[in-house]
Amino acid sequence: MDAISLTYPISLSMPENVKLSSFEIQAIAEEVLGGLKRGKEQTALKSIISDCMVPHDVELSSDELAQIADACQEVWDRSNGTNFIVKTYNDEGRYGGCGYFETLTDAIEYKIRQEDCDRVAEVYRLVEFNEVPGGVK
Repeated sequence: MDAISLTYPISLSMPENVKLSSFEIQAIAEEVLGGLKRGKEQTALKSIISDCMVPHDVELSSDELAQIADACQEVWDRSNGTNFIVKTYNDEGRYGGCGYFETLTDAIEYKIRQEDCDRVAEVYRLVEFNEVPGGVK
């Protein structure tokens, strides 16, 4: 995997009011890729992305940073064998994070646990980025 593979999810996840050149996005992707290779967690990836935004006078919310970090993590995991992701949201529709799984069974079990905690959870297959239909209630 190379940094160019991360430029699309970064640019797609970037808020519309943030205008960065392709070179700037690639520089962010290179920093994030370094973090992914070192096994950094979402909090560390958010910090890396936030640090990359400082020279551009851009300040992103924690939710925006989390969405970019998750998009990068999805691409990284897809290139390394993870097959399913469960994204969670609170009852107000705010993004709450995600979990990564190799099997659909594990993903659905996680979805059920999240829904038992009054969260909305959606299962996606990473290869196609489609929600798995007919989730278990």
